[in-house]
Amino acid sequence: MSYHVVATNVELWVIDGRITFTPHDHTDPLFGGFATAGLVDAHAHTTFDLSDRDLTPGADETVSENVLDYLGAGVTYLRDTGGISMAAVAQQGPRLAAAGRFLAPPGRYIPDWILPTEPSDLAAAATKQVAAGSWWVKIVCDWFSPETGKVESHYDRDVVASAVDAAHAAGARVALHCIDEQSVDIALATGVDSIEHACNATKSQVELMAERGTAWCPTITAVRGFTSHPLSDPEYQSRVRSFYAETLYELLPLASTLGVTILAGSDTVPPAEFWREVVALHEYGLSPEGALAAATTEARGYFGVPDLEEGAPADLVLYDGDPRVDPAALASPALVMIGGRILSRRR
Repeated sequence: MSYHVVATNVELWVIDGRITFTPHDHTDPLFGGFATAGLVDAHAHTTFDLSDRDLTPGADETVSENVLDYLGAGVTYLRDTGGISMAAVAQQGPRLAAAGRFLAPPGRYIPDWILPTEPSDLAAAATKQVAAGSWWVKIVCDWFSPETGKVESHYDRDVVASAVDAAHAAGARVALHCIDEQSVDIALATGVDSIEHACNATKSQVELMAERGTAWCPTITAVRGFTSHPLSDPEYQSRVRSFYAETLYELLPLASTLGVTILAGSDTVPPAEFWREVVALHEYGLSPEGALAAATTEARGYFGVPDLEEGAPADLVLYDGDPRVDPAALASPALVMIGGRILSRRR
């Protein structure tokens, strides 16, 4: 089918599954209040049963079903930032990039999830992940100690630097899990490509993100929910609650003003609720346009995937409302098109 798409922000045609801005006759009209090439979830975990459908964690089917759920929600590109198997890596393609396994020391982080990796083996493990097909490497830099309950860094600066260099040399990029200030320092000193979470980040660290071109994926919805429950580190609990109650309202707009690439990421929020992260980015001080960009144009530019542009595959999501006015409009796609084929249509 060929289509003529008319929305408030763009007019285009879909011919042979691709976008063109050259008018064509004999096309079916599609009208929408606002059009995007689809949302981008920059921090997904598709090997988990995200929508509570009794899927087997780590299975190929679980990744496939999660991807379908994301597409139905208007999310047309995913970065999987760590899995409990390599199933997401096996399904990488135009709409999915994956980091392979979570890398953390034995017995640390969530032991059932990780590929146990001693500090001395981290660089080699990163290289092996890339050799196995991973486009990204996910390193878990800190978590709650099983002995003390305190948040502790798993790997020191030199260890992470060696792993980042190894991943980059092999052609991959690195995402570093950081839930406290010390790990953000390690991320900024070692040249990681994106910092995940960055709880308790400081103004000077945000300034360094801008200076060094480091992307920030704050995953506000998931982490704010997690840290609202009692944690094993009371001192950390106090600081992180203050961070989300006060500090982040200052740091997120500052990061945007300084030109930091801010990415919208759901973490383990169900695919149908990814839109909540865009709303949260706006709540914490990004303009509606800036929050939307973190899940669309800015994210697409960062990952190097097509937007609404001449010759691009016709991935298209239409909304009745305008998310540049109210990001909550993203909760209800009126139409989702993938590669020129309509996947879902509300009317």
